[in-house]
Amino acid sequence: MPPGKTERREGALGAIETVLEEAAQPLHYLEITRRVLSRRLWRSAGKTPAQTIKARLTVDIQEKGAASRFVRLERGVYGLKMKSAKPAAKPVERHARRAGARIVSGQSYRVLSIHGPWAWAIVFGGKNVENRSWSTPYRGTILIHASSRKLGGKALAEVREALADLTRKALAKIPTEFPRSQIIGMVELVDCTTDHPSSWASLGSVHWVLKRPRPLAEPIAGVDGKLNLWTWTAP
Repeated sequence: MPPGKTERREGALGAIETVLEEAAQPLHYLEITRRVLSRRLWRSAGKTPAQTIKARLTVDIQEKGAASRFVRLERGVYGLKMKSAKPAAKPVERHARRAGARIVSGQSYRVLSIHGPWAWAIVFGGKNVENRSWSTPYRGTILIHASSRKLGGKALAEVREALADLTRKALAKIPTEFPRSQIIGMVELVDCTTDHPSSWASLGSVHWVLKRPRPLAEPIAGVDGKLNLWTWTAP
């Protein structure tokens, strides 16, 4: 293999490794590409850098096997093997209850504002589809923000009964008060479709397919919600 080609390949993989180390969590290859290019860690000679990034990861994992520093966790989502990970550069962090999920000070995140009961269901109740009227090309980590709307009376009772049915939990285990104006967890957006078989999917909606929900140990309160998929920088 010509020296120049090897350098470019290693450069791409080195950039991927840097992004994954700093993220401290798996990312979809589209999000990896976005971060690599935005920070100018690597430059693609082709017109489809995301496909190049995915190909480099695929080849590295196939060729090196157990020796590869990367691992494919699910379709399109890649991470670093724990034994390969380097120590973080001492960022200020809020650790989540489950290993691997954390908010890093100064880092920007994509956020989705959702009514409290459904935000709770995504993070704690196994809700693996968020129903929207629109799609997004974004794939990767999304913070789940519970909006400021408060439910009470009959509306609250009906939502609790619906959640008990969908989550198959006893009604007594469904909260009587849901989070508001808080970032409560994070999840991976892995696909947008219109025919997901989940019981959470609504007919006629765009189904945002969610995986790996992780609740934050300390919800971030006092955060105002916004429409669409918005960006928030951790303080």
